[in-house]
Amino acid sequence: MAGSPKCPRCGAAVTGTADDLGFLSCGGCGARLRKAPTVKVTIQSPSPTSTAPPVPAAAAPPPLPTGNRDAETTDSLLARIERVDASATLPPGAQSSHALKTAGFPPAASPAPRNEGMEGLKGILEAIQKDMATLKQSHQELAATVARLSAPKASTSTQPPGAPRPKTPPSALRPLLIVDDDAKAAEEVRKACERMGFAPVVSAAVRPALDAMGRERPALLILEPLLAGELSGKDFVNYVKSTMEWVEIPILVYTRAAIANHEQARTDFGADDYVIKAEGSIDLLAKKIARLLG
Repeated sequence: MAGSPKCPRCGAAVTGTADDLGFLSCGGCGARLRKAPTVKVTIQSPSPTSTAPPVPAAAAPPPLPTGNRDAETTDSLLARIERVDASATLPPGAQSSHALKTAGFPPAASPAPRNEGMEGLKGILEAIQKDMATLKQSHQELAATVARLSAPKASTSTQPPGAPRPKTPPSALRPLLIVDDDAKAAEEVRKACERMGFAPVVSAAVRPALDAMGRERPALLILEPLLAGELSGKDFVNYVKSTMEWVEIPILVYTRAAIANHEQARTDFGADDYVIKAEGSIDLLAKKIARLLG
């Protein structure tokens, strides 16, 4: 039919009457098309007695939205949509947005992008990368140190290859520390150590013995636990066993105390071995010194 609108989708002529909302149905594809409304504008003629310029009549502005869309009646919403002069060829979504905007409803605000989570994740990743770089550098430094320490040192020996190396004499070892307030017994032990090739250091009390420990770091302690004075031999052993640098130094108890067995010597005095002071016990002491340092 001439003058009938055409469907923007299939191009078929759209006939028929509009429904209650002002939409026409396409018989070809079934699309719903809004019929373009006609806005009637009445221009008021100027009064002959009025000196003011004529004001063109305009459509009444749409009422402001109240904020409560549920309270808006269907008739008022349809009335606003009817006053919209929009092209019927717009897509359905664009038609609705344009109609609501022209009717006075503010457009929906786009949600602001939330970058807080991404920023926090980015900071965490950067911190992890820094930690990994630090660990990698530490690993490289440790590997270089291990390689340097494990590298074979150049031998300056004049002996032919395969020749047996001479044993280090006992006198070249670290000194032995003798802690005993019995001067006679301490002298006997000192002479026995010198005959074996060791360099003994004698102390009669705990405090000078601790100074000698830090200064000499002896290879063996020969201790009389029944020391007289402010600090006892047990106090001295507690100091030694609680110091990381000294905890591995063996202790040989040479005492006048009655010790029944090795278990008691280890439990009561922290000793690795013991010898009871008696006639001829210095020879047994020398054998146990050699065993502990062998």
